[in-house]
Amino acid sequence: MEKKFFIADAHCDTISKIYENGEALYENSGHLDLKRARDIGLSLQLFAVWVRTGEDSPFKKASEMIKTYHEECAKNIDIVAKIRSKWDYEDGKIGAVLTVEGGHVLEGKIENLQALYDMGVRLMTLTWNGENELGFGAVSKKGEGLTPFGIEVVQKMEQLGMFIDISHLSEKGFWEVMENTKDETPIFATHSNSKSICNHPRNLTDEQIKAIIKRNGYIGLNLCVDYLGGNLLSFINKHTRHILELGGEKVLGFGFDFDGTDDLPRGIRGLEDVYKITRKLRKVYGEIIAEEICGKNLQRFFK
Repeated sequence: MEKKFFIADAHCDTISKIYENGEALYENSGHLDLKRARDIGLSLQLFAVWVRTGEDSPFKKASEMIKTYHEECAKNIDIVAKIRSKWDYEDGKIGAVLTVEGGHVLEGKIENLQALYDMGVRLMTLTWNGENELGFGAVSKKGEGLTPFGIEVVQKMEQLGMFIDISHLSEKGFWEVMENTKDETPIFATHSNSKSICNHPRNLTDEQIKAIIKRNGYIGLNLCVDYLGGNLLSFINKHTRHILELGGEKVLGFGFDFDGTDDLPRGIRGLEDVYKITRKLRKVYGEIIAEEICGKNLQRFFK
């Protein structure tokens, strides 16, 4: 019988999707729900709250989505354990970590960061693709980095113990995060791939990957076809192999981006098809490295 790996994923937009659609976390029409999660052995999931850029009162909207997250976790308390700090994985539940995608929800107010932390948020993606009060996103044509407020936010996150996520951030912004945080602070790229394999602004250069490795951070493989460079499962392996060749066996994992993209590789409908990826990893890289990628590398941050 095939051994089931501990599966952990650093990014999905499921909470935002069920909030907008009025669906449930246990079972829904999206890529990910708890019913399928239990079936495939998902043990740790980071749930992102994403508010569309340009909306009025994004902090209020994010707060409403966070309320939905807590309500859905309460409805499924026999399945889900919310993680705010260290968590014991032996109880057989799915660990759930609340995150925010896009620092625009702060509305330029540092006190809103503390409020998010108090609501249970433990990771924040600094920008989305464009610009906000914190800095410039990966697809911004201005090529700028963090603003003074962005530096203040990064340093406050470090102080609070919130993980800093640089996915979606400009390359200049990435290096400014590195310059304005301590050497022992791990940096996350929750859902980004390799730019050497697919030259997309959302992906990471080799230098960025090496910097994250040096910080003992985390890189989550994104299944969006645009960032993979093709719609075949083999493209996932291309990114995996390259990041491993750079020394990333202890930082590489999953950041599927389920419910955040409609463009998944052929054969991947959602969480139910993740086994196709894990089997390939086991076959190509062996049990130990496959197990690290599938979940152990992300797990260590919450143990």
